[in-house]
Amino acid sequence: MALALFPRDELAKDANVAPDARLQRNIARIQTRNRAEVDSILEEAEAAGARLLKPAQKAFWGWLFGVLL
Repeated sequence: MALALFPRDELAKDANVAPDARLQRNIARIQTRNRAEVDSILEEAEAAGARLLKPAQKAFWGWLFGVLL
């Protein structure tokens, strides 16, 4: 798993949502090299109340990622 920091407006653009007040503190992009791991993390976050903005998909650098609000 990796932690990467992105400007909020870039995260919003990547997730295809308008940058608004909710994005000031609640958006997360989950990245991992393992499909089962990213799916598990996204499912667990959704079960805890997060909203999936972008389902798991492969990035051009090879890792898988998903975006949550």
